[in-house]
Amino acid sequence: VTRLREGDGVLAALAGSTRTSCVFFSDLGVAYTCRIVDVPASTGYGEPIQRLFKLRDGEKIVGALSLDPRVIGDIAVPAESKAKGPSAEEPIPPVHAVAVTTDGYALRFGLSPLVEPSTRAGRRFAKPAGDARVLGVAISTGREILIAATSSAAGERSVASTLACGNCFASSTARQPEPVQRSATRRTPAPWFGNQCAS
Repeated sequence: VTRLREGDGVLAALAGSTRTSCVFFSDLGVAYTCRIVDVPASTGYGEPIQRLFKLRDGEKIVGALSLDPRVIGDIAVPAESKAKGPSAEEPIPPVHAVAVTTDGYALRFGLSPLVEPSTRAGRRFAKPAGDARVLGVAISTGREILIAATSSAAGERSVASTLACGNCFASSTARQPEPVQRSATRRTPAPWFGNQCAS
């Protein structure tokens, strides 16, 4: 149990072995990974995450996941997908992640490249366009129904498996997310997105 400063709140509570890693996702599309044991233990207000990683000015953490296999599940790319070679369709791990941005875009990406601790500068998992920011990151199996809601009471519903899945870590430039909304009028999503399992 820890104390919170006024105006602060708990973003995530993670379970896992101290020998495994956890990953923090920022609104600029950067993932920061460390071993769970490297997160300072505290009964006070905790330590600023800048002590572990080199965040840019104004950069904020918007999500966190435990990468302990007992918690996250199977994030490895299936062996049969690897055997098909680089010309085959991009393989999708059984468990991966979905990121959503403020300009109505979304992206699925693999988590296995994030398991090993990163440098203080982190690894890029998405490249939001212009002034857009990543709103959040959630675990996905591709079977969920994603619901994007806007601040002006508009919404969009889609199955997670229809989103682009790109392993941005395989190249020097991260993949740009694809639109969740395809209407002519683009509204700014509210800072929330949810999912439920498709039957």
